Amino acid sequence: MIRKIVIALVALVALVVVGALAASILIDPNKFKDQIAAAAEDATGRKLTLAGKVGLKLFTLTPSITVADVALANADWGSRPEMVKFKSLVAEVQLLPLLSSQVKINRVQLEGADILLETNKDGIGNWVFAPAKKEAVPAEQPKDAKAAKAPPAVEVRHVAIKDLNFTYRDGKTGQTTNLELSRLTLKAESNAAPLLIVLDGTLNGKAMAITGKLATIDALKAAGEKPLPLALDIKFGNSHVIGDLTVSAKGAPRIAGKLDIRVLDVKELQEASGQKGGDAKAGGQAQPATADGKQRMFSDAPLNLSALKAAEADLDLSGARIVLEGGDLQNLAAKIALKGGKLSVKPFTVELKGATLSGAVMVDGSGTPALAIAVSGRKIDVGALMQQPGKEKLIEGMADLDIDLAGSGASMHAIASSLNGKTLVQMGESQLNNKYLRLVAGDLFKLIDPWAAKEDTGKIHCVLSKFDIKGGLATNQAMIVDGAAFSILGDGKINLGPETLDLVIDAKPKNSSLLNLAVPIRIGGTLLNPSFTPDPAALAKGLIGAAGNVLAKGAGGGGGIGGLLGGVLGGQQAAQPAQAQSAAGGGNSCLGKAAPAAQPAPQGQAPAASPSPAEKPSPAGAVDSLSKGVKGLLKP
Repeated sequence: MIRKIVIALVALVALVVVGALAASILIDPNKFKDQIAAAAEDATGRKLTLAGKVGLKLFTLTPSITVADVALANADWGSRPEMVKFKSLVAEVQLLPLLSSQVKINRVQLEGADILLETNKDGIGNWVFAPAKKEAVPAEQPKDAKAAKAPPAVEVRHVAIKDLNFTYRDGKTGQTTNLELSRLTLKAESNAAPLLIVLDGTLNGKAMAITGKLATIDALKAAGEKPLPLALDIKFGNSHVIGDLTVSAKGAPRIAGKLDIRVLDVKELQEASGQKGGDAKAGGQAQPATADGKQRMFSDAPLNLSALKAAEADLDLSGARIVLEGGDLQNLAAKIALKGGKLSVKPFTVELKGATLSGAVMVDGSGTPALAIAVSGRKIDVGALMQQPGKEKLIEGMADLDIDLAGSGASMHAIASSLNGKTLVQMGESQLNNKYLRLVAGDLFKLIDPWAAKEDTGKIHCVLSKFDIKGGLATNQAMIVDGAAFSILGDGKINLGPETLDLVIDAKPKNSSLLNLAVPIRIGGTLLNPSFTPDPAALAKGLIGAAGNVLAKGAGGGGGIGGLLGGVLGGQQAAQPAQAQSAAGGGNSCLGKAAPAAQPAPQGQAPAASPSPAEKPSPAGAVDSLSKGVKGLLKP
């Protein structure tokens, strides 16, 4: 009995071997190319060209098929004849698992592929096929529904792609994105093993490399019943990002875990995506006109935050360096949460040009858009922030910053109109770069301090700026610059709804004999188009004095500000109570130190360049000088 079984098995193996040999010799798959091309055209409405040979390898336990020089025609409106073309495609399967309705593919290798996806001017993609029209033949339904068999299980162990060129062209904008892959490998030892990915190539000419470990094939087939692990190491140009994440596909997609930004070059990413960083700034393009025909800084365009509802996130974000056009962000740490359309970045800390900023940001897209931001910074290098590339610093000094703002509305203009909060900027001892100021803001510099000594630097005792904002109306609570040779006081309001300015600034030299030469300036107009008007009666109206009274009361009733105002406006030294120096503004010297009294020039020394009547600036000249000086400061 056993002898008969052995003989039968040997005969069966011999039959299979002989059959495979006969098939490999007698069956020429190239004879079926026309039928394959016709079937493809029936299914897609496009011509399939099989210019190369079709190879079939059967005499092995891992049979394979090879197809060479294949092309699929593009849409008739396309920018080139072929939509897809490739040099060779090889697929290798295991023979024995086929006997149990399992398809185990050892290897799929694609080489020399060139794929073009594009849209026409109407946004229709060339991947939308139009199958050949034929009379519909009703499919024969199985008599027994249970007789319908499930599709065979498919397992792919290794996918290798070499020399792939992928192009996407937007027919509406004409923008083209090009991805070139020298290598893409997807590999898993089995459906229960992690899927490994290796990618090398370029995106729009920038070098790119990705390595990672993904979920198992079985986990991917489970349709997101459990969070899927995702570990990626991405390098793109100068950028390098590492993620240790989990992704949940059940319900709203959710991503969680840690994201480590070693380097992120935002400008480079913008260029690679077809954007040009700083275009608006460099081009000086005006803001679009609103419904009332006016131009505004804050856009009336409706905010669409619906994307915030499409996913959820819970991320610990760290960043060693983020390259921005205005300066690098360093040592970023943030907790990011996104759920139900509400995005919060709380808390965050980041270093910008040596200064540490901390705070929280909230964007709510669950209903009417809302924005809240709270930021504080200490020892901020103001000169570094203002410094233009390749230029000198305008000022040497450190400032403290506190911003707390919140608003809501359907557009950025509506949010600005509803804004509530406060801003506070304080600066202590600092040095003005008089030499550079004479170059970039000569008219303004001469207006403020035309009689200052000719040194290359000028001393500033303190700077204080404070605004309270309610319902989009920013009311000045303090605007003071106290220098060794001059002082500037300011007062007024900024209405963020119509974006109108109503401010008064008054620059006074410390030399009392020159006080009558200074003219207060009223700043009106809008944020985008400010106007400057001489206002000699500003002090008589009490506008500047009102600011002094408010600040003096804010100092606990002491005379800290009063002393400063007295020194600036009247050239008188005022005694300062000690408590006034610490009661207001967190110890800023503008709230506790009087300006020094103006003193006559010492005997035997020439007075500080007393101008002749012909040199006395007129109100109109002062306005013109201020306008030119401001433009000089803002000039890139």
